Amino acid sequence: MRSTRIGLAILAIFIAVLLGLVSWSAQQNIREDARRAVAESLTTVLETAHHAVSAWVRDHESSIAVWAAKPVVGESAARLLAIGPDRAALLRDPAQRALRLWFPALRDAMNYQGYFIVSPDGLNLASSRDQNVGVPNGLLAADEGFLDRVMSGQIAMSRPVVADVPLPDEGNELRTGLPTMFIGAPIRDEAGNIVAAFMFRLRPDEGFTGILQQGRIGRTGETYAFDREARLISASRFDEQLREAGVIGPDQAAMLNIRLLDPGANLATGEPASKARSELPLTRMALAALRGEPGRDLDGYRDYRGVPVVGAWRWEADLGLGIATEIDVAEAYEILHATNRTITALTVLAIALVIGLTAIYLIYGQRLIAEATLKEREALFTNLVEGVATDYLIVRQAFDGRVLYASPATERFAAVTADKAVGQKWWELLPVNRTELARVKRIIATASTGTSPEPFDMQYRHPHGGDRMVEVLVRPEFDEHGSPFALLAVIKDVTERHRTEQKLLQAASVFENTDEGIIVTDVDRKI
Repeated sequence: MRSTRIGLAILAIFIAVLLGLVSWSAQQNIREDARRAVAESLTTVLETAHHAVSAWVRDHESSIAVWAAKPVVGESAARLLAIGPDRAALLRDPAQRALRLWFPALRDAMNYQGYFIVSPDGLNLASSRDQNVGVPNGLLAADEGFLDRVMSGQIAMSRPVVADVPLPDEGNELRTGLPTMFIGAPIRDEAGNIVAAFMFRLRPDEGFTGILQQGRIGRTGETYAFDREARLISASRFDEQLREAGVIGPDQAAMLNIRLLDPGANLATGEPASKARSELPLTRMALAALRGEPGRDLDGYRDYRGVPVVGAWRWEADLGLGIATEIDVAEAYEILHATNRTITALTVLAIALVIGLTAIYLIYGQRLIAEATLKEREALFTNLVEGVATDYLIVRQAFDGRVLYASPATERFAAVTADKAVGQKWWELLPVNRTELARVKRIIATASTGTSPEPFDMQYRHPHGGDRMVEVLVRPEFDEHGSPFALLAVIKDVTERHRTEQKLLQAASVFENTDEGIIVTDVDRKI
């Protein structure tokens, strides 16, 4: 029985460990599937943004290449180059009027905000705004190398910069400090020589930034661009969080005003940055991208808010900018974590069920089996006992003397029926004197420890009167664990034998103590 219990316990432990391993393996597989899905999603968004930005740039490159070759542009550039840096003369020249009459149709069709003709030394020869004419072009300082690329014969797109003049915002109200971009192409004379640069002013929010904003995944995903200095050059989804953290001012936007620095703490939850911003390192993504290393991180790193994110990135060498797409780790793996929690809960429940059922079986099932076995044994015992002659009284008793079972001979020995004997103390059925009771109780106490005492005689008072002598054999009964739980007593009436023995003892005593001769004969008077 003990080996069965141990075997069941080992089996339960094995099943529990097996369930745990299966659960762990399933969660690992689900985790890898989730990581692949996140990787594919990030890569798809990044590639889509890359192709969309590239297509947008190509469209504008194609457009300006056409317009820079228009006679009105070439002829105007030649006239204005001949005038030189005289601002008043430049403004009076009919070329300014010709260009401004020509531009509105183009502005409405392509949504350009303005145009420029710039001399090789960076002077604005013509513009859609008087205030820009005759002064150095502001892009020379904001995006160094842009004019050089155009004058070398390239069609170039500038990165977003802060406009040096007030521009209309989304509500068509003039505001200073708004971002702007330029697309430039060389102007050639009749001999094909590059003589000046022609530029259109673009609105980043309607093209460049708008494209990147379409790459926002879920609630926390965003796709953005940055320059060689790791400065954010597209709109951020988290301007409000950055304002609350004090990274930008109340009226500022993150675009063009923050660098992609790792604050070392989660600013979105109110944690303070680990250092002053001037001492903060670049984010992991920015460091890799500026080294020209495209990649992705599915384990998580801090973004410019200090929030753990997963992301993918690439450096656009031909555009001179980087593009990244990111999403908070918590959201990226939200379904994974929910699934793992469910699997873990079900696994714990299954293990608890296995252990619980095993425990219930070991505690109660074995008890029920033992009780059923005991009942079978008792039934067999009863059948055997009740088939024994009434010369023997068989009693099962508890250690405290209570009768648990009595054979039908009880009526002969104690003048009560067997069923009425159950529950009484044995000395109530077979009354003995105090001395005898104490002696028998000592014998019973010895048997209760599992020791089998020698048979003994006991004298009791029969309810109908007279003393009776019985011979008692007591044996302990053991349960399935080998522990004694009751006593079995086999009682035989030896009164007549005892009386005969007493008479023989008396006769022997007479023979031994008389001085007379004694002859013993049978009924036929034979000696």
